Amino acid sequence: MSRKMIVLDLDGTVINSQGRVSARTREAVQAARDAGHLVLAATGRRLRSALPYLQQLGIEGPSSFLNGALTVDLSTWRTLNLEPLGETGAAAAADLMELGYAPLTNRHALKGPDILYTQMPQHVPAWLENEAGRGALGFVDDLLQAAAVSLKLVTIVPEDELSDLAEAFNGHARAMATPFGDGYGELEVWRPDVSKATAVQRLAAQAGIDRRDVVAFGDNVNDVELLSWAGLGVALGNAVPEALTAARLVTSTCDEDGVAATLESLVSPLRLVG
Repeated sequence: MSRKMIVLDLDGTVINSQGRVSARTREAVQAARDAGHLVLAATGRRLRSALPYLQQLGIEGPSSFLNGALTVDLSTWRTLNLEPLGETGAAAAADLMELGYAPLTNRHALKGPDILYTQMPQHVPAWLENEAGRGALGFVDDLLQAAAVSLKLVTIVPEDELSDLAEAFNGHARAMATPFGDGYGELEVWRPDVSKATAVQRLAAQAGIDRRDVVAFGDNVNDVELLSWAGLGVALGNAVPEALTAARLVTSTCDEDGVAATLESLVSPLRLVG
């Protein structure tokens, strides 16, 4: 029996539409870990916001964050890999400035050292204005430098402009548009040579686990390469069309415990089908 690497996306995969991880999912992940398999996360979230869910799932050891730009060993808190935006971030920030987007200034310009947030000043959702503080929008002198050292660039965009803006970055960056449902959406931009797949490939090689023994779960555009590369790519029933096409297997939705259902069918005491 070969040891498997089980890779879990979080939002829309193990986290359901109510923002929770079900008891059934926690139990299925624990069963996989008890069977001796390596379970890790590959998420677009930053470490701090992902950590409560990883703790619920009992995930220890290496995991990937910010769409592959950061890999951390959770057992030692050692950074294993870091992929700043560099020229991609500076170019994307310059493009956004030309379109009239501005960063959140001062303490709001960077949400930690990893994500740079920008926003069109005339389109500020009430929740963002309340969070950032009134008048906290404007240009930062070192915007291009800040973008270059960040790991992900996030822009709050009116929902009807999301698709066009995402398309504008094709060719020189990775971009993913996610609507919020309140008239706004979030555009994520990261390096074209960085993805969840590149991070997981590196971790699998370090762990001595063959690609055929990688089982990956996901639901969104940033999961497509990983689902295609893994020996068994599993898309949730709520996945976007691109993820459904990339996967070898489609399970039920995140609200129907699709990850748990699949793990229960794959994992028996000390066995995963290959």
